[in-house]
Amino acid sequence: MQLMRGKKLRAEILRIIESKWPTYPTELCRTLELKESTGNISKMMYHIRKLEDQGSVRIKRIDRAMVVWPVKIEKLRVIHELISDF
Repeated sequence: MQLMRGKKLRAEILRIIESKWPTYPTELCRTLELKESTGNISKMMYHIRKLEDQGSVRIKRIDRAMVVWPVKIEKLRVIHELISDF
């Protein structure tokens, strides 16, 4: 895979998160065919946090792992809870 940076990489990360959720930074590295090094995982976490700041994804820490999923799914979950109450 060609080397991506900045906004192109962030857009690709969001696309992967939307297609494979919930996911982890190491899974993103595998999908992007990057070595699972500390530097690459940190890069994924940086872009995930930027996506969270933009309101595109949700992040939750489970023990030492960071789990990420799209905000769209969170909205569907809330709608499902509202419908289930009736």
